[in-house]
Amino acid sequence: MRIAIISDIHGNQLALEAVLQYLSHQPAVDHLVIAGDLCLNGPCPREVLDTVRKLACPVIQGNVDLEVVNQAPEKGPKKRTTVAWTREQIGQAGIDYLAALPFSHRIANPDGSDLLIVHANPLNLEDAIFPNAPDSDLEYLLGSIEQYRTYRGRPGFWSPPYCLYPTLAASPAGRCRQLWPSTR
Repeated sequence: MRIAIISDIHGNQLALEAVLQYLSHQPAVDHLVIAGDLCLNGPCPREVLDTVRKLACPVIQGNVDLEVVNQAPEKGPKKRTTVAWTREQIGQAGIDYLAALPFSHRIANPDGSDLLIVHANPLNLEDAIFPNAPDSDLEYLLGSIEQYRTYRGRPGFWSPPYCLYPTLAASPAGRCRQLWPSTR
């Protein structure tokens, strides 16, 4: 099974088009999933949302998608200004779309090793899992998962898998520059 995961687009339509063009020249994928952070902080939030919606694939929510929805009240003025501009660009329909995105997506594997795709970790949208994370952090963030492989969509370190934890591999395929079989 071949799976492509695109994450952290951040309103960069040009980069999204480049990734989709690249994918079109690769062997076919069985599943395409967008793993959050669609439009905040980039020049083309509306275009990115339009393109993602046309892909008709599973899309999950990222932390900045939630910031666009809730207007980031706890953030500073610069972030709130960027959020306001993004909300203006995508309109209420775009905001509603981001608000309705699920937290995770699961791809079933008939051979028994399902893939759970989340933006940051299986518990929340904020706490990144780093390669040097102590076992206590892994136990807290991943302990509720038994037989899943986890793809972490947030940017960080790009050498999958970066941590192994009993029966799962947690890996951040760098802003969807990688395709890899689910049997890894």
